Amino acid sequence: MRSSAPLPTLTGPIQLKSYCGWVPAIAQSGTSLDRAHLSPRGARLLKSIIYMAVWKAIRLDCEWARLYERLVPIKCRYDEKRGTYVGWGRVIGRIAGQVLSVVIYTLLKNDQEVLSWLASNAVAPEPALYDPEIHHKHRAGQYQAPVVGRPYKLMELPHS
Repeated sequence: MRSSAPLPTLTGPIQLKSYCGWVPAIAQSGTSLDRAHLSPRGARLLKSIIYMAVWKAIRLDCEWARLYERLVPIKCRYDEKRGTYVGWGRVIGRIAGQVLSVVIYTLLKNDQEVLSWLASNAVAPEPALYDPEIHHKHRAGQYQAPVVGRPYKLMELPHS
């Protein structure tokens, strides 16, 4: 039987990536960088789900596919024998890290803020889902994030 340990409090997107195990483990000797790979930490099943989700996303006609097409020539080495780029795992890792730290963390944070403002007996609304239109507007600089919960109270400090 597995223990029901509480989930850690995530205070930022880096902690979410670390919890999922999507952080680099860098092998370095002296001053040279020998190699970088994913850390063995985190849940193996969660890492494979993230990897497969990114593969599915880059196969669709969306922002992630366009990002993949833009980054492959930059980050990958061109193999003239094969006539293709090699080393695309770096690009997949980069996109997966961005999906985790930008999209998933933002959705989780917004849902947590909505739940924190609800009364204890209120019914929770449906969680927010990824919307490609909102993502496209955000990337174009036209999207303004909705204000969730109560407005902030301004406090004036006493003057001395």
